[in-house]
Amino acid sequence: MTSLFVRVFMRSFLVQSCWNYEGMQNVGFAFGMAPVAEAVSRSKKERAGILTDNLTYFNSHPYFASAIIGAAASAQLKRGAEAKKEIREIKDTLSNPFAALGDSLFWSTFKPLFSITAVITALWGSVLAPVVFLVLYNALHFWVRGRAMIQGIRGSMDLMRYVKRMDIPGLSTRLRRITPVLLGCLAAGFPFFLPLPMVSGESVWLTVAPVIPVLIVALLIKRGVGILTQIYAFSLIVLLICTLL
Repeated sequence: MTSLFVRVFMRSFLVQSCWNYEGMQNVGFAFGMAPVAEAVSRSKKERAGILTDNLTYFNSHPYFASAIIGAAASAQLKRGAEAKKEIREIKDTLSNPFAALGDSLFWSTFKPLFSITAVITALWGSVLAPVVFLVLYNALHFWVRGRAMIQGIRGSMDLMRYVKRMDIPGLSTRLRRITPVLLGCLAAGFPFFLPLPMVSGESVWLTVAPVIPVLIVALLIKRGVGILTQIYAFSLIVLLICTLL
């Protein structure tokens, strides 16, 4: 059973691979459900019918699609071909809310935040700036994909409770406050500290150092500290790090 859900999870990464204007991500959804259809069907005709049922309209955020596919796969395994109505309800109920939550969390929050962090890393003199962005962003979105799908497999209600506990709107609002702080500090302060020398043996430190003030600002925001205090704290930490360098 575990191997089956692993196959479904890996296929969920291709949910947009056959995007079309009529069904949006419906082909990718059916592709993700194909291993389940194969497991529950007793004939090729029944399998084709299940896959056809899964080709109804589907459009959601690609990262949260794995959660919806997981919930649909769980329903399909429990009820087989009789799960058509339940799967359609899962898709209709979760697609739009998850699309909005995913756009807010990833496109409007994490991408700008990690992009600015990578820019700061590059200006600090590290050639690993692209790696910083890819590691931070992809580690987070892989974790969300996997964790959300596990909750989806447990059932749509467990999935909804899990997303509610995440408090994505509140998290997005708090994290988005970091972005203007970083932009302001970057525009106002960094020209005085650059370029920093790239000394042999210091590349790892130069890669990690810019992330430290970002983490400090994130901690201050979580504790409700005002934006001016955040800027002062960020600038002070930058000065201290530059002094150590």
